[in-house]
Amino acid sequence: MTLKPRLAFVAFDYQLERMTAFLRYLPECEVVAFDLRNNGFERDIIAYGPDAIIQYGTETTDEPRVKLNQRYAIAQAIAPTFYAENAWLPQRDYLYVDAIGLAEQSDFAESSLKSQVDTMDTDALDEALEHYRRVSAGSGSFERGEFVLGCLQIPDDTVIRRASPVQDMQVFINELERHLRHVPLVIRPHPLDPRSYTASTASLRSDGRIGDWIRRARAVVACNSTTLLESVAWGTPAIALGRGVYSGKSVCAELNGDWGLLPSALKFTPDEDEARRFLWDALIRQVPILPGSPDLTEWNPVIPLITELLTCA
Repeated sequence: MTLKPRLAFVAFDYQLERMTAFLRYLPECEVVAFDLRNNGFERDIIAYGPDAIIQYGTETTDEPRVKLNQRYAIAQAIAPTFYAENAWLPQRDYLYVDAIGLAEQSDFAESSLKSQVDTMDTDALDEALEHYRRVSAGSGSFERGEFVLGCLQIPDDTVIRRASPVQDMQVFINELERHLRHVPLVIRPHPLDPRSYTASTASLRSDGRIGDWIRRARAVVACNSTTLLESVAWGTPAIALGRGVYSGKSVCAELNGDWGLLPSALKFTPDEDEARRFLWDALIRQVPILPGSPDLTEWNPVIPLITELLTCA
């Protein structure tokens, strides 16, 4: 009897169920999900002996933080490990998979946009972008406003801790107001952040859909939020304070922690061709969860790597 290759999913809570979306793109295999919260996690995954692992995330600030992060580090010592996370366009409909890591530590962050020129299917790109725009904002035409949109993030998010020069979102608001004194500002708190913030001149707004705010803004400022990718998708100039998958790709104005560059960054205009290559690179790395979502996985650079490992096991 031929044994099936063994694949392990590593995650906790709701993430494990979402990861089953990968299975329809992989060869037939035995699959076991391992919950990082289980006390027997290390013993059980070693005993299983997977041929490949897909792990949701690389670290967490959830409790018990120390124990969970120790368990996150186990996978790569057991088998070739790939990394998954909620995607971007739109976040709730897709998972993202990477061969190296996540966010600024990912293969996506290191990829060259020039390598995407030959693979780009413009019709597939336009269909996927239209889907994103349709589900992220209201219908109908819109006009650009004069306001700059500042998008807050959860302060103890691992990406903020690792790759943002600002850890405190109140400081983020204060610096925006200080450096853009004569510019209308709208501050959008993160919907999952329970903290309260104050503003002197900016307007704090939690109403409406984020896509509507982005498409009407003069520019979007964030540390390294998903909203920066969404801004590129809407054609709204994006200004990044910290590092992310967009770094060095000329699709965002990059402050690299220097708030003094913010006023001049408002003049930034993204190159349309570079933006489309970047969006293509992002979209082909997404794996759809919901039926009916545009599917660009035939160009996904990571799924073939997992397939080869499982096929040769």
